[in-house]
Amino acid sequence: MECTACREVLSAALDHEADAAELALASSHVAECDACRAYRSRLEALHRRVRLRPGEPVPDRTAAILAAVAQPERAGFTRSGVIVAAVAVVALAVSAFVVASRSDDEVRLVASPSVSVSEVAVRQGPPGGLSMVSFKVRNLSTRPDALVGARTAVADMATLHALRTVDGREIMQSVDQIALAAGETRDLGDGTSHIMLVDLRQQLEPGVRVTIELDFVHAPPVDVDGLVVA
Repeated sequence: MECTACREVLSAALDHEADAAELALASSHVAECDACRAYRSRLEALHRRVRLRPGEPVPDRTAAILAAVAQPERAGFTRSGVIVAAVAVVALAVSAFVVASRSDDEVRLVASPSVSVSEVAVRQGPPGGLSMVSFKVRNLSTRPDALVGARTAVADMATLHALRTVDGREIMQSVDQIALAAGETRDLGDGTSHIMLVDLRQQLEPGVRVTIELDFVHAPPVDVDGLVVA
């Protein structure tokens, strides 16, 4: 594969428009071409910056809290009441992003105000090879959303795959997004969808933890830890 064709595939892959055969050829070329390897790094960095978006607006309750604190003490509203209110505000802020973990062998849950991800598993694989990632993701919001991308330091690319019917046959294909209805829980690992890590940069052995960043249409990006399994 020539450099021009390789770079077209790398660009298309970020939009999930490259097929597996093209990705394999491009990965082989990149492994031997310093220029295209540098191009891929610049492309991924630019893609990441473009995908970043500001956080959702949060109501400013400073004035209301200060006004309440400034009021003369009333029955049942003492200094201890102010402290309790302050603790409650801090607790609400912390709950915007929670990571709960009990042990390496137990379920890890990652939640944001909009989505939660659990039961993340990554299949073992050799350097330059493939690995499938499965997990459960729930849309916690009241509006539809969609998983639109993923990235990780252990692979050159991470693509979304879903089962599609083509010419009367069901086949797994690369897709632009995986839809999530309001309140829906999707199991990316039930045989209908998953994430594929392409061109692994290291050996993935059972027991190793892999960090993966997931991107959504509306929800902010979420980092999850996946345990490598056989």
